[in-house]
Amino acid sequence: MLFLNESRAIFDRLRRLLDEVKCSGKHIHDANVVATALTHGVARLCTANVDDFEQFNSYVQVVALSGV
Repeated sequence: MLFLNESRAIFDRLRRLLDEVKCSGKHIHDANVVATALTHGVARLCTANVDDFEQFNSYVQVVALSGV
């Protein structure tokens, strides 16, 4: 398991991502996960909630946990 630290760079990437992909509420948490992945060079996310990340498909590959 890999834990990625949050940093100012992630905050800056999140702000840019929110300018590019309009989202609000709970989806901002999903955007933060994507911003963290992008900042750390992670290209693929594995989740049980694939639908939550649908709007970020052009940024990261989203893989269903059940498909792992």
